[in-house]
Amino acid sequence: MFKYTWNICIYVLCRFPKDEEIRRQWVVNVRRENWKATDSSVLCSSHFEEGCFDRTGQTVRLRDGAIPTIFDFPQHLQPKPVKQRSSRTSGMAQLPAGEHGGFIAYNLLSVC
Repeated sequence: MFKYTWNICIYVLCRFPKDEEIRRQWVVNVRRENWKATDSSVLCSSHFEEGCFDRTGQTVRLRDGAIPTIFDFPQHLQPKPVKQRSSRTSGMAQLPAGEHGGFIAYNLLSVC
């Protein structure tokens, strides 16, 4: 939610929701350690996507159930990328049935 005045962008502060489940999602997304949101806690409107706002009335309001998703966290708080397995056996699991590099693949369920 942005207000433009003389080519200056002014951000609006949004209060944390009273609904416990939605508030919990906000707190998780903010990623602050050992912090609990209070009724006076606020979050800048820049952390919400444009679709989170209702612009149908005279005032712009945050839609019910809106979750903040836009954050620019420092590198140590970024999610770690999932590494692809690179071992020989994990590579064989990706080959089509019967093409395991000369090895015979047994279905253990049919042997037992």
